Amino acid sequence: NSGGQCPWSGQNAYGVKCTYLANCSSVNCWGYTTCAVGTCPSSAVGVFCIQSGNSDNFKICGCSGEGTVLPTGAAVAFANCTVNTTVVADAVYTCDAGFYCPTSCTSIMCPCGSYCPAGSTAPIACPANSYCPENSAAAIPNPFVCPAGSYCPIPSSTPKYYCNISVCPCGTYCPSGSTIPLNCTQAGFYCTQNTSAPVPCPCGSTCSNRTCVPTPVPAGYFSPVGASAATTCTAGTYCPAGSCEGTPCPCGSRCPPGTSAPQLCAPPYYCPTTGMSAQALCPMGYICPSVGMCNATKCPLGTFVSCAGKVTCDVCPVGRYCPEVNRSLICPPGNYCPVSSSAPTPCPAGSYCYIGAKVATLCTAGFYCPASSSFQVPCYNAAACPAGSSRDSSAPARRSLQDTAAEGAAAAGAGAERKLL
Repeated sequence: NSGGQCPWSGQNAYGVKCTYLANCSSVNCWGYTTCAVGTCPSSAVGVFCIQSGNSDNFKICGCSGEGTVLPTGAAVAFANCTVNTTVVADAVYTCDAGFYCPTSCTSIMCPCGSYCPAGSTAPIACPANSYCPENSAAAIPNPFVCPAGSYCPIPSSTPKYYCNISVCPCGTYCPSGSTIPLNCTQAGFYCTQNTSAPVPCPCGSTCSNRTCVPTPVPAGYFSPVGASAATTCTAGTYCPAGSCEGTPCPCGSRCPPGTSAPQLCAPPYYCPTTGMSAQALCPMGYICPSVGMCNATKCPLGTFVSCAGKVTCDVCPVGRYCPEVNRSLICPPGNYCPVSSSAPTPCPAGSYCYIGAKVATLCTAGFYCPASSSFQVPCYNAAACPAGSSRDSSAPARRSLQDTAAEGAAAAGAGAERKLL
């Protein structure tokens, strides 16, 4: 009766209490009714009988393989279904396009060089002059042009079909329609992966035969666009690694050929202009005491430099004066020259100064010395002229003329000695 089931023939009407099947729409009880193997009762669409018997033997209909579909749709009373297949009503689900199904529960992707329309049990060979990549549902007839940057190999001459599109490898190039990659052999060009034509080598790099990636030039070299070899950096310029051209050497530095970085000029040299390949010797009258000097330093007055290539200024010595930084002159008569003199100092009255004097000498007693004297003048009366006298006052009436003559002689002597210098 309702609510019970009879697992075998002849059991009373009350039988065994019905059980609920999770994949059925309701409790399934048929009493004495049995189901044939491979059938699905109307109240349990999506299940089938794996053996003759009652509803406890219902199992899920369907395959778990790729390309199959689980059953859906309206209930069908005792619809026939093959074991391990998917059924809706009387229709069996077919194998998907691009796949083939050698068995009802096996789905395999169509291989390269074949095509598989829906419902295929085996792959179909690609016809000649057609394109059949993997997972093809139909052959693609010519004209087929392989895209640029790729090549399409032909696996055999019979049948002559295209199977796969392959990426052009590094170091080769593939124009449109290529069946094989072409070697990148042109000097000064390179070919990366998926290249349709050789690419000019960028500046700062070199590209030799079958170059895949440009090689940066090393320090001390440079390269323009399209170079196959690096060029040595020219004199007066420097080239870091990867240089497109040489950079002019800055002042204070020198750059011989093949320089990767400016080299600072070292004392006693300097580099006054840009683009120098060698350092210059410091000139006379100047000093170059530091590294990297763009300009030489002029010596101050009272000093001199006797030759080129000095790092310090020489102090003008005593008994000489230095009117210019490259000259040292002897102190003239009637003058004296202490250390670091830039000009002679006139000898004061009451003193005398011989040639090359470093200090004024006090006039001795019995003599007198007018200003700028280079020697002492005897007094008319020696006792009347103490040390340091600048004039003879012993005979005023006569000394006027005498003084004038003596002073004139002293001055004339000083002038004559100055001319000798």
